[in-house]
Amino acid sequence: MCFYQVISGEGLSDRFKDWLAKELEYIRMRASHAVPEDFPKDDVWNWELNEEFERYLPTYMKMLEEVDAMDDCLEDDYLDEEILFEKLRPEFKSGYGIDSCRHPYLYTMTCMFQRKIPVVCSQKHIKFLSQCLNRLITLKPYVKRTDSLGSILKRLREIREPQYDMWQSDPASAVNIFRGSILYYWEPQFHPLIREGHKKLLKTIACQLALADDSVPFKPLEPHPGDFLEHLRPYACMYIKRKKKEFEYSRIEGQVGLHEEFDNYLATGKLDHRINEFSCPKDDFEFAANDSVNIRFSKLNRDLIAMSFERRAKFVEWEDQMSLYSKCLASVLENDEMKVELGNLMKMLKEAGFFNVDDDREDWDNKFFSESIDQFNKMVFPGQCVDKCLVIRGIMDYEKISHMMDVDWQDAFKMVVSNRNKLWKENLRQFWMTTRHYKHDYYDILAQPLQQVFLKGGVPKPRYGRESLSPGVLLPN
Repeated sequence: MCFYQVISGEGLSDRFKDWLAKELEYIRMRASHAVPEDFPKDDVWNWELNEEFERYLPTYMKMLEEVDAMDDCLEDDYLDEEILFEKLRPEFKSGYGIDSCRHPYLYTMTCMFQRKIPVVCSQKHIKFLSQCLNRLITLKPYVKRTDSLGSILKRLREIREPQYDMWQSDPASAVNIFRGSILYYWEPQFHPLIREGHKKLLKTIACQLALADDSVPFKPLEPHPGDFLEHLRPYACMYIKRKKKEFEYSRIEGQVGLHEEFDNYLATGKLDHRINEFSCPKDDFEFAANDSVNIRFSKLNRDLIAMSFERRAKFVEWEDQMSLYSKCLASVLENDEMKVELGNLMKMLKEAGFFNVDDDREDWDNKFFSESIDQFNKMVFPGQCVDKCLVIRGIMDYEKISHMMDVDWQDAFKMVVSNRNKLWKENLRQFWMTTRHYKHDYYDILAQPLQQVFLKGGVPKPRYGRESLSPGVLLPN
């Protein structure tokens, strides 16, 4: 049947006329549509280019997914199209007809890879720092703050355990954090029994420091207009803006920023008197209506408020424990009768080797030491609920003060206890901010926009026609 017969013949010609009419109506309708609000103001709208972009978009998102799944991108000092071609999954290659490193998709994916590398660097840094700090906490003989950097690094080099990937980063930085940000403030007085009972707290602090560390800044992997051919970039900008608007990305950024401001405000202690209210239903918590600062924070998500109060409660508890510790120890030093009894206890502990903290012994947790610690606790902290590690620290501090013969006990107490606690409290606000890390949908969206925003619900399907096989190519329906 010739073309003329299709146009004018029976049966098939009517179907063709109907199809042609629909196509013309569709073109007219598309051409008459107003320019979308999200389209860049400085560019000229073209609905055909928009459809080209929408056909290419599903393929582009699959490329992003493929790159995002590759976590070994730091194994090569240099990454080009040839190396990337070898890394691609066989099903991805066959699905998109990628048969060589010269395929145009490879250049686009290489650009994506360059943006992914800082993300992987950050993840590896967090993993390394957490591993190294935890290893330093548990390494025996226990690492002390007074140990030299060189001796600690030498001991780390002797580790041959594959789960501790020590040399992916600079181990000296981890050692400095361990000595300067953990032991200096949280274990100023060393004893093997303190470390044994302290491990859980120190590991929690190490994890928080690693997760909140921002020394390796990065932008998460997400769609970028620069990945597209120049004539499609305005449409890519429009798509990215629309997706972020759909998920209220700007509002979430504002909430996360306000949450950091709120934590800064909590660090001042001005809301510590309301610390227990976070345990009530979140909707019952209200800020003071006549306070401009509180009015600002009344816009903050209630879950974020509760998370901050929950975290702040631990800090207040630590402060209360340290204040109680100082008060009780100072009170004992004023009691001459009590000092005689404690002197006898110290003598027995010394004879038993309790103060030989450098000894590599295995029986630190023996019955005599346990009974002596309990006895010191009843004498110095009667009726108080004081952590066992603080009781042991009290024994060490008291022994040190009692040997400062040429110094008044008040001055000795100030040098050994008061000054150290003052420094600890002064550092608490900085520590509060440098260990900020929260698990919440808002933080997940900002950290993983590709998964949480752009791939939520799957890869987008083209609204018009089929996906294009390469950028900038229109395929017939």
